[in-house]
Amino acid sequence: DETKASYSGTWVPFQDGFQLYLPSDWSTYELTQEDTDQGVLYIAGDTSGIENSPAVSVVWAYSDGAETLEDIAAVIQNSDFQLDGIVTINGIGCVRYRGEADNCSAIMFFHPTNKQYVFCVTGSGYEQNIDTINTILTSLAFKTTGDKNYRGRRLMVFNSVFSGFNIGSGGSALIEAA
Repeated sequence: DETKASYSGTWVPFQDGFQLYLPSDWSTYELTQEDTDQGVLYIAGDTSGIENSPAVSVVWAYSDGAETLEDIAAVIQNSDFQLDGIVTINGIGCVRYRGEADNCSAIMFFHPTNKQYVFCVTGSGYEQNIDTINTILTSLAFKTTGDKNYRGRRLMVFNSVFSGFNIGSGGSALIEAA
């Protein structure tokens, strides 16, 4: 709910059926080939120069046989991340976790129509920007193609940087981001 945000923001819609509410004054980063090879779909952040500035990234992975949020949670529990739990954000089931060493908080959820894929939204600079990162992560919502905020540009869907899931090499599906 953007009315609860401590910042003026913009809904960033993705063709895959979800959207995030991000600060309007953030910059969208141009993805490098290395980023795309690692599954990065989108990166944006505060470029004001403040120390430990917040940023968000969106990546995808094959679900690699995971069929439930509990399956995803089990993979995360066996990694270097701290599992915070299984939550529902605006009707979307998610696994929430943190990487204290990486100063990040994240949510992972299944593709809205194809459980072969999972998405991970990670907020970095978490410890210094808890309110902003939490607002972004909990803004996750389904979108409709008739939404007045639905506009975008095409980005190739790539592979996940999340090591607990199968990483392919370059997908062919498309995603749109504002």
